[in-house]
Amino acid sequence: MRAEDYSPRVHQRNRRLSVLAAAALLGGSLTACGAKPAGSASGSASGVIGGLPDLHLANVKTETSAARGAMIKRGGGTLQATGSNGVVYTLTVPPGALAADTNVGLYPVASIESLVGNGGLIGGVQFTPDGTTLDFPATLSVEVPANIDLTHVAGFAYSGDAADPELRPAIVAGRTITIKVRHFSGIGASRTYGDLLGVWGGQAAWQQAIFQEIANPNRSMATIADILRTQYDDVVLPALGLCTNVEVAPFAAGAVCDLDGTKAAEAQWAYEEWRNALLYVQIQFSSFTVDPELGQSKVLAATHLHDWYGALNDRCRALAANPIVGDSAENPVRWAGLAFAHTLDWATEWGISTSANGLDLESLLDNLCAKVVIDPSRSYSAASPGDTGTLRLNAGITIETAPNTAGPVRHQLPIQVKVTGAAEDALGVTDSQGDYHVDLAWPDGLDPIKIDILASINVENPNVQRIARFDRITKSSGPGQIAWMSNPSGAFQIFSMKADGTATKAVTTGTGPLTQGWTPSWSSDGRRIAFYQGVVSSGANLMVVNADGSGLKLVVSDAAGGLLGRPSWSPDGAKLAFQAVDGHDSEIYVVGLDGSARMQLTSNEGEDGGPAWSPDGTRIAFTSVRDRNADVYVISTDGSGEIRLTTDPGSDGQPQWSPDGRRIVFASQRGGVNGIWVMQADGSGQMELAGGTGGAYPTWSPDGTQVVFAASASGKTTSDLFVMQADGTAVRQLTQNDVNDIYPSWSP
Repeated sequence: MRAEDYSPRVHQRNRRLSVLAAAALLGGSLTACGAKPAGSASGSASGVIGGLPDLHLANVKTETSAARGAMIKRGGGTLQATGSNGVVYTLTVPPGALAADTNVGLYPVASIESLVGNGGLIGGVQFTPDGTTLDFPATLSVEVPANIDLTHVAGFAYSGDAADPELRPAIVAGRTITIKVRHFSGIGASRTYGDLLGVWGGQAAWQQAIFQEIANPNRSMATIADILRTQYDDVVLPALGLCTNVEVAPFAAGAVCDLDGTKAAEAQWAYEEWRNALLYVQIQFSSFTVDPELGQSKVLAATHLHDWYGALNDRCRALAANPIVGDSAENPVRWAGLAFAHTLDWATEWGISTSANGLDLESLLDNLCAKVVIDPSRSYSAASPGDTGTLRLNAGITIETAPNTAGPVRHQLPIQVKVTGAAEDALGVTDSQGDYHVDLAWPDGLDPIKIDILASINVENPNVQRIARFDRITKSSGPGQIAWMSNPSGAFQIFSMKADGTATKAVTTGTGPLTQGWTPSWSSDGRRIAFYQGVVSSGANLMVVNADGSGLKLVVSDAAGGLLGRPSWSPDGAKLAFQAVDGHDSEIYVVGLDGSARMQLTSNEGEDGGPAWSPDGTRIAFTSVRDRNADVYVISTDGSGEIRLTTDPGSDGQPQWSPDGRRIVFASQRGGVNGIWVMQADGSGQMELAGGTGGAYPTWSPDGTQVVFAASASGKTTSDLFVMQADGTAVRQLTQNDVNDIYPSWSP
């Protein structure tokens, strides 16, 4: 790599790209990497050098001796340089921001004669190659020594030799100033707005008017709000609406916002510029806002992104039969990468609630036309702590030909497999048949072991790299334990046994109504059981007890009531989800184990109960009785994004997540017959499990291969516990009592 590779040659690209061009560039993640020592490069940057050539600028005086350069690849990276005044500049380029591997130069700036007055410059940098437009914003962090005043900070950017300057939001946190970088030219920060007045040649008139009003000592916040509202009504709303409120598919061929045109990109940039101007004002005046326009804009922007994601997915499906190797625009996986990365990153950048709008990472991956799939036969051969066993799996890619219609598993692209949870982490790549294996040691004292698997597409394209699938193998040295509730003495209590049906013992005791134990739920470490105690129909206590029956502890005293369902532990064991009466209906709540930090999640006219926490800790499935019918719903753990998963006229309820979080088993009375059903986590693929006749209260084995449930054997009026394979086969009976054995819970 040579110093002359960092000369300021111009790599101009139109900022308002057509979507076809964007597909070729495939913008990537906005996640920033951490800062590195001065004069360094990291991530996918390599070969940091000094000795860069002088830029020979007339208005901008750069510190060429302090300049640093490095090759930053499409996968992103960081580059750092330090000015003579001790200011440290760190450029962080996200994956996909650059169209190709690029030699980037970072020159600290000493002064800008035509732009910032004497003493006004806090810090600045000049980038090369000048004019390079980024597909997603990079970040410049400016770490300022204590002797430099940061009372007032105004960010700015310019092109070339201080031409076309424009103001930029500059966020100050401690001694660090952060400014977004949208193109390689010049970026900096000044002490006062007055330094920059009258030189905003690159700024639109409405933006200039805002910044001039901010700099005015007699400023009017109402005037600033009016400018933003006018721009929203005249430009942003029509631009977003042009691609959203249409009768035909918004981005279909021939539509106004055809994927191969520029209108969609123009709408996105119009909204981005409006939000940046608003952010600039809010940095100076934290209480400032423009409502209802801001709230309305997020709703419209979310709809725009939904349509955008769907159109790119449709393009992927249309190309499903094409080869998936290579970087051609005819490759369906490339369109899937663009759909996922672009939608998620813009939603995050625009401050849209991703989970509430179905734009979160998991939802986007689940609905993507190209998916990484891990065969459910994956296995780990070690038997107990201290052993070394082999993890084996097969992974590949499926391409949908229509929504929810996946094609065959394809192995032409390698899948990177990252494994954590054993004695040492492992990282490898599948072979040409999709197979991967690695030997892993089961640490002493860890039982059960939980092996997490992250499989992602192993290609150079940074967006396609982000298409991934998570899986988990949970394994115990023994068969594990099953806790359940039974009434051998008339009052229900909690019992436990080995998963093979042996070694039964009582966990709770008592004979009166107030000491009854209901609906047990194991903690993720298998050491504790949460349950309801008392008279559930009129209110009960939420309790926690050790697995051996010791350490009984009250969490809350007004749990349960109404709809009966088990409590649920958060994956980290720090919280419990439960149900309690709110007025005349039961609702879902979350609480800490000490009874603190109680938060209500649901608030509906019907009864909500039986919460089940997802393995990744982000969602809770539950049963809700609305319109006189029970159905399964899912809600985010912050109370947002409620989604109904079942709609059958027969009652559905008692949902439980599979250990890998991909499926939900539930009880149903469809057709007037009790049975055990299973569905994908998004509600698709609902099917009855064979052999689950008359069953209820299902839950998974720790490894996700079996389901335990309660049912009445032929000729009996009471319930026993049964186990079957996850596909509904090989049913076997665990208990044979003349009492009701119900609500089983399988320990990890």
